[in-house]
Amino acid sequence: MKTLIILTLLNLPQTPMLSLRSLYHNAIESESSAIKLDTYLKTLSSNEPLTMGYIGATKMLLAKYAILPSQKYSYFTEGRQKIDAAIAASPGNLELIYLRYSIQLNSPSFLGYNKNIKEDRSALINGASSIDDHELKVKIISFLVFSAGLSAAERDLLK
Repeated sequence: MKTLIILTLLNLPQTPMLSLRSLYHNAIESESSAIKLDTYLKTLSSNEPLTMGYIGATKMLLAKYAILPSQKYSYFTEGRQKIDAAIAASPGNLELIYLRYSIQLNSPSFLGYNKNIKEDRSALINGASSIDDHELKVKIISFLVFSAGLSAAERDLLK
């Protein structure tokens, strides 16, 4: 009942995974969406690697909206630990790799969160075409095409 009320309040799509993805992508551009996503994630079990990854990514987004540098850093490091733990628990999960890659590309270099960019990029380029979830596949390929500066050969691998 509690979950149903929260889903209704947040006006989420019916599928939980679509809900998570939709809220996450809205949270990239909106602080209120980031807060809604954080609230929603608190109702879920964080033991599942994909959920843990989204919890981490959301914490890192909250860092974007925090005002105090200490709060920004706290959110960022908490999120980093969660997303890295999620990938360690499920190393072949391309959705988790996509989350980490997109965050690493957009994080300030002084934070030092850029050590997996090359391997994540390669994993996404080589694995994107084999993703069964059409919605996820489109999001990853679109991100790679518009944000990752792909070569012609790399674009061909995504077809």
